[in-house]
Amino acid sequence: MSYGGVLLIKRQNLVTFKQLVIVSMNPGIGKFLMIAGVVIFAAGLLFHFGGSKLGWFGRLPGDIRIQKENFSFYAPITSMILVSVVLTLILYLIRKFK
Repeated sequence: MSYGGVLLIKRQNLVTFKQLVIVSMNPGIGKFLMIAGVVIFAAGLLFHFGGSKLGWFGRLPGDIRIQKENFSFYAPITSMILVSVVLTLILYLIRKFK
């Protein structure tokens, strides 16, 4: 039903905020967020304490670095392929032994 360009909704079709929150909550998202937090924390520890040992990362053959007077461009293509392969292997092993 419309009145002057305003859409009127019958009271019986309204959904309360509490009902909306209960319906949209997914119990798996909490577990995912906790695991993601632990992984990010572990990566932070790795870079903090082992950063000097990872100096080669980002300087692999295939990483593109262009530097001019007032312009620089960096595309770590090989490094990102390496990260992708390592993460793929880790996720494969987690799913295989789950």
